[in-house]
Amino acid sequence: LDHTVRLWDAESGRQFALGRHENMVVSLAVGPNWIASAGVDKTIRIWDYSLRPLRTIRSETMPIGLAAHPDGQRLLAGTGSHPLQTNIWNVRTGKLLTSYTGHKNLTKAVGWLPDGTAVSTGGSNYEIVFWDAYSGREKRRIVGGGRNVWSSGLKGSKLGFGNTWTANKGKSELDHAFDFTSLQ
Repeated sequence: LDHTVRLWDAESGRQFALGRHENMVVSLAVGPNWIASAGVDKTIRIWDYSLRPLRTIRSETMPIGLAAHPDGQRLLAGTGSHPLQTNIWNVRTGKLLTSYTGHKNLTKAVGWLPDGTAVSTGGSNYEIVFWDAYSGREKRRIVGGGRNVWSSGLKGSKLGFGNTWTANKGKSELDHAFDFTSLQ
């Protein structure tokens, strides 16, 4: 809650780098040669691995949930404020590439399928949406039956998602999984 991004040496336990936002940091993503942090200040900051600033992306939404594309050039960002759009940014230029605007609520968890399809999950409307990363068009929507989607993750051909918020631990476990190849 101190508006910082910190890097620690895992062996010694010593902090070796520090980066700052204007407000609370809510998400991180790691690319092949960069780290992205998103803050309540409606910025996404791109850092090198020593936390030297490379660029600042100013977003019209409060970005929450970040996912680096495997190509290392794109960053998917969920939203914690209006307008309710999930954005894909070019990490090198900071340019907005495309947006998905079909969510009617916050988008707390985002990710990429191996084929480059963007995946975003809406919070209080219990949905997971698969959409085209170039056009922003929806490919498929899965609507759940009663609980917020707090997290999502991929392992092989399985998509996992979590509905259980562990307040004292500040995280959500992946409670459910299914094979997403059946959706294509």
